[in-house]
Amino acid sequence: MSPSLSPLPITTPLIRIAVLEADIKFTKYGGYRGLYTSLLQAAADSLGWPRDRLEISAWDVVNWKEGQLRGYPDLGEVDAVLISGSAYSAYENDAWMLRLVEFTKEVLAQKRVRLIGVCFGHQIVGRALGAPVARSEKGFELSVVELNLTARGKELFDGKEILRVMSMHRDIVVDNPAAAGALHDLEPLGSTSHSENQAMYQTRRLITIQGHPEFDEGIMTELLKKRRALNIISEQEFENAMARVGNAQDGLVVGKAFLRFLVDDED
Repeated sequence: MSPSLSPLPITTPLIRIAVLEADIKFTKYGGYRGLYTSLLQAAADSLGWPRDRLEISAWDVVNWKEGQLRGYPDLGEVDAVLISGSAYSAYENDAWMLRLVEFTKEVLAQKRVRLIGVCFGHQIVGRALGAPVARSEKGFELSVVELNLTARGKELFDGKEILRVMSMHRDIVVDNPAAAGALHDLEPLGSTSHSENQAMYQTRRLITIQGHPEFDEGIMTELLKKRRALNIISEQEFENAMARVGNAQDGLVVGKAFLRFLVDDED
């Protein structure tokens, strides 16, 4: 049974989620842990689940150093790992990023702890599965964008034909890892004209998305203004993105899909 169609569990289990914060450290909004906590709590409210069944911890993987014992969560003490977005590029080979890729492979090598990847996290999962990650020749994908969903994507995301999500990236997972045989049952969930691989899914193992369901209009506006001030994006890119930043978006739909994925135990 698809998680999107599964009934709510009679007793919602405690879900221990380790957020791997893979970006330059920031405290506004409570960091990525705060952003994902807000998203998942709102999703729990929408599903009628108690918020206190979510136990969310944060792990600073950028400042991890060789020899640290607690740089990463013990997989025996968590139920899910969520890899955050980042200003870094997932194809780089800094020591901390290579360790993150190896840890992601460790998660993929077992079957109990489930894996969520968001933006940079989506790309890291793709890299761990052997897919190339590169800078898109099409430039940035910004603000609210529309994903054309696959049949499985429609099932997982509340039956929607189109999924609207906030985006802030120009790096992409170039290929679908499933096409290379990395996981025979890895399924694509959606695409845009910018990138064919916008989301991936494997039942009870992983779900990823290139966009940012945790961002709202205010956060995206702030990021766009900062990137324009730093000349990272052009004036035309900025204006085009700002024209769409207030459009309706489906971050809550994605948050609900994440939670259903985490508790799905149907064969």
